[in-house]
Amino acid sequence: MLGKRSSKDDDDTNDDATMGRNHRSRRAKRQKKRQQTQAEPRASSLGAPREEDEERKHEAVVETAASEQQEAQKWLDSLSEEQVFRRGLFSEESVAELRSAFRGGKPFAHVKIGRLLDEQFMRRLREELLGEEFYLKSNDLFHFVQTHDLNKCDKPLVTKLRQVMYSAKFRDFLRQVSGVELKRAEGDMFAAIYQDGHHLLCHDDELEGRRIAYILYLVPDDWSEKDGGQLDLFNVDDNGQPTDVATSLVPEWNSFACFEVSPVSYHQVREVTLGGKKKKHKKRKPRGIGASSSSSSSSSSNNNDNNDDDRDDARPPRMRLSISGWFYGDPIQRSAFVPDEPLALVEPAPVDDHKTEQEKWIARAYRKDNMLRKVNKQFMDESSIELMSFLRKDVFAQVLESLGAEEQPWTLRGPADRRHYYSLSPKQAKGRVGELCAFVLSSAFANFVSSAIELEVTVGACEVRRFDSGCYTLAHDADTEMKEEGLDVVLSFLDPHAKWKPEFGGGLHYVDADAEDELLAVNPKPNTASFIYRASGGTMRFLKYVTHRAPCRLYHLSVTFRVADDDSDSESD
Repeated sequence: MLGKRSSKDDDDTNDDATMGRNHRSRRAKRQKKRQQTQAEPRASSLGAPREEDEERKHEAVVETAASEQQEAQKWLDSLSEEQVFRRGLFSEESVAELRSAFRGGKPFAHVKIGRLLDEQFMRRLREELLGEEFYLKSNDLFHFVQTHDLNKCDKPLVTKLRQVMYSAKFRDFLRQVSGVELKRAEGDMFAAIYQDGHHLLCHDDELEGRRIAYILYLVPDDWSEKDGGQLDLFNVDDNGQPTDVATSLVPEWNSFACFEVSPVSYHQVREVTLGGKKKKHKKRKPRGIGASSSSSSSSSSNNNDNNDDDRDDARPPRMRLSISGWFYGDPIQRSAFVPDEPLALVEPAPVDDHKTEQEKWIARAYRKDNMLRKVNKQFMDESSIELMSFLRKDVFAQVLESLGAEEQPWTLRGPADRRHYYSLSPKQAKGRVGELCAFVLSSAFANFVSSAIELEVTVGACEVRRFDSGCYTLAHDADTEMKEEGLDVVLSFLDPHAKWKPEFGGGLHYVDADAEDELLAVNPKPNTASFIYRASGGTMRFLKYVTHRAPCRLYHLSVTFRVADDDSDSESD
């Protein structure tokens, strides 16, 4: 037992040999017992102090944090409204300089103010904001993450920022700079993070009462044009519709961009690309015959130690952090709505031999009766269908090559608040592309549609579209193609070896016109024909912004057909 000593009889043994053995044995036993005696109490005696030490350390950390928080709050409370802003911002000279820049801004009134706020305030504000919860916002127009309204945030630095930004002093400063009367003592305020691929497409910000829009940048000190995220300001045409980018403002730490909201204040946040660098995939070598598992493990370990990609992934993510919102005043009159010019509708061109013409283009599988019955059943059940490998392989390759040929006279189609892609009309299209346009607008293709999905198409509008990185279409009320009941047919072309992922964009999305719930998404696939039947006025569609990660160009041959009325249904009603 712990601490028990040997008996006296054992110690008085006279047998030399026994004594020697017992001596050694007792010595070993005593040594062992001493170790036990020392070890066990140490374990029991040190256990409690360790817990106490941990508690004391935790208490010390809490006390330190509380003390630091008190000091931070004391520092924050000591800052006057004017001290939150950089020194000299409100001077007459500063106001005059900024007024000249704002009112002379092109293509519309704007200004970018450097070093708006106290540096220490900004650093602490950034830390506080990154503790907020951000929520994904994604639709046809934008893709980024954002906080809830910061007017509801009670954190100290955000509260202080809100107080000084919407104070009478700062609003009067903005009035002097912009010449715009700001009526309300509060406004909207949100924080947003844009990471790789995030964007906000062309729009005008015009909602009732918005008069000045602003962005306060909290980006890294070394943020540059290569990282993207610029605030792009658009020129407009004679109808007041956005055309091309006139001015780009690169985000800078502690800078403040603002502009007057008007019917022509079209702008966008350019896609964040972070230098456009794609992650490098590490090349691997085969182990080789006879390689030992130990050498393989060693090699793997060494590779991991020198893996730059792993080290990059461990770094804090690079992001475009900003706070944005609006100042409000009297509403302004909106400009007249400009409708889209519809594409030309044509009747199917007559072809004498439908079967022969279909054989030239359509894959054999889709010309068989049993396949057409399957296609018809699915289409009737779902009102849409995707037919993979729709064109003959040789035809698909020829058309894809023709789409990329220099002879094609592509033109950029806008306006930017509705669409941005490159277009060919059937009359402009050259080579095999022009021939395919003629086929889909012929009675031979109309006959195939009737056989496959039992819809009689009357007239159709055709357009060839090229989507590079940065291209998109938006859902909008001016989309004349979507007003009528109809059948959309989209033939998709892209490099069959490209690994296109949905996050690269390019998906064609159909949404409910009222609730904007998604009804259907058609993602890019090579040599695919999509047939989508739409009810009149009930749907809208858009093509999701194609990011800089897209591996190749995407082409659509897009046809919208009007559908003949079903007399039998009308009679039964």
